[in-house]
Amino acid sequence: MCRSYGCWRILIFEAGGKPVGRITGPRILRTNDDTLKEIWAKRIALLDPSDQKLWDSEMERILLEEGYSTRK
Repeated sequence: MCRSYGCWRILIFEAGGKPVGRITGPRILRTNDDTLKEIWAKRIALLDPSDQKLWDSEMERILLEEGYSTRK
């Protein structure tokens, strides 16, 4: 079902409001945006995954610092 509808947990938008990525499952990034991939690898992938709420909050804070926005 998700394959047909493009399920996501969190959507990620560039500064202009265009969707550039989504998080599926607990912490799986789906994107074609190379800058977002780099931020993910260097900063977000290092976050402690033991507390999902805290992880979400820190991930969103990092993306905001980098000029992205999110929507749950």
